[in-house]
Amino acid sequence: MKVAVTGSIGSGKSTVCGYLSRCGFPVISADEVNSQLLREEPVKQHIIELLGLEEFSREAVSLAIFRDNQLRLDLNAYLHPMILQRVLNFLDEHKDGLVFAEVPLLFEAGWETYFDVTVAVITDPKIAEERLMKERHIMPKEARKRRLKQLAQEEKARRSDYTISNNGDISDLISKTDRLILLLSEKENEYNC
Repeated sequence: MKVAVTGSIGSGKSTVCGYLSRCGFPVISADEVNSQLLREEPVKQHIIELLGLEEFSREAVSLAIFRDNQLRLDLNAYLHPMILQRVLNFLDEHKDGLVFAEVPLLFEAGWETYFDVTVAVITDPKIAEERLMKERHIMPKEARKRRLKQLAQEEKARRSDYTISNNGDISDLISKTDRLILLLSEKENEYNC
């Protein structure tokens, strides 16, 4: 069963997916696929030309796409098909049992149709900002700006089959993820009958 895990920046979706991976489930991250692509020279060259940059750097790319929404859309139109293809290849390689994909922009990209089940990890925005400052050194103003570029977490939750509320500590999140695994395992058994 193919399961997509989504959520806003700082929600804890990566923590959930990291735990799922440690539990032995196959997990792929769209963000990690994106990072791999951004290390490939032909991709970097294309982005330099696409965004009109002097040289490639993640900072220059971020500045360009957050300043100009059309450049962000152009970059997504270039990268998203490649990311999706690698995610789909991974899903095809892991057809038995539960397989998870962490996809922050699941609904924004319209990829929910590729999955059997969707899960949204949500958290109070203030808690998310605190986590981002502590763990990634992202300032609240920047976190808010990034969050506003994404679908509201309430809408992600509404569109998802399951929701994990992540306002507690790590043990609470692990407990909720364990319950999710149990629910999905039961659903998978019904799905395979």
